[in-house]
Amino acid sequence: MIETLTIGDRVAFYRRRRGQSQEVLAGLVGRTEDWLSSVENNKIELDRLLVIRRLADALDASSATWSPSPRCSTGPPTAGPALCPSCARC
Repeated sequence: MIETLTIGDRVAFYRRRRGQSQEVLAGLVGRTEDWLSSVENNKIELDRLLVIRRLADALDASSATWSPSPRCSTGPPTAGPALCPSCARC
């Protein structure tokens, strides 16, 4: 299920799971709520490691959660912008 989510979908998933609003999470990573909304709606990409680390820390998730994963040793390769949340090695 989560394996097929885009990076933006994953950010939204983990944010909601922690019960955080977009305003709160955006503040924690030093960005605006509009920026976070754009990330969650896949209008902009997460391409800076510092921002990825800040999101991971704020969401208490491994930064590997946000890294592209064309192959996964725990299953078949993923397609497109989907990531591997299951193994943290990809």
